[in-house]
Amino acid sequence: MKNSISVISVTKNNNKGLFKTLKSLNKQPAKPLEIIVFNGEPSDTKISKIIDIFKEKLNITLISEKDNGIYDAMNKAKMIAKGNLLHYLNAGDLVYANPYQYIKEPCLLKTKVMDVNSGISWFDRPKLFGFAYCHQGIIFPKDHMNYELSFKFCADFDLITKTFSMGLKKLKSEKDGYVIYNLNGLSSNNSIKVTFEMIKIVWRNFNLLIAFGMIITLITKTLIPRKLRRLVMRINS
Repeated sequence: MKNSISVISVTKNNNKGLFKTLKSLNKQPAKPLEIIVFNGEPSDTKISKIIDIFKEKLNITLISEKDNGIYDAMNKAKMIAKGNLLHYLNAGDLVYANPYQYIKEPCLLKTKVMDVNSGISWFDRPKLFGFAYCHQGIIFPKDHMNYELSFKFCADFDLITKTFSMGLKKLKSEKDGYVIYNLNGLSSNNSIKVTFEMIKIVWRNFNLLIAFGMIITLITKTLIPRKLRRLVMRINS
């Protein structure tokens, strides 16, 4: 079966990060069907020069237009994707060691988290009853619902709960290759707002018993200092 993964990479004023992402994709023996780069800063003309470096070996489509945030940008890119599987990568995320070669269905990829502030890194795993995981580590079906734009930080968590109703642990884990992403984005710098949004999502999308357990977990997590949380995640990875 022909590889049918569309990679969607959203960027805004991060050409350095985009270059690193495309460079890592260019090194893959099994390349994705296409790469859709959504540039949220149309006045940035330098991004075309970066695309030109890789366009001979990678099938890249560049969209440069204003958006209403990263989730809106991903929704717009999803509309034109040709593959039946989607992999969302932010500019700066890296792909290593040929993960796309055998993927034929939605699955999980090993994902290494890098905390650029502390230098700590660890391999992530599904948390919160198996529903919380970085979207960079998930191969989604093309026909998933759009990201809910009313959530500014956790629309990816909302999408996971709606797309994989039995949890991520039911998905196959792809053993070949992995993704690296830096933990210095919007969500990691707004932990209180993130927790509030996640509680709203849990309350909407789960029955009372499961929601109660998740909410207790989220509140407890918020009370633990960030450095200690990340140290524990590193030890348990």
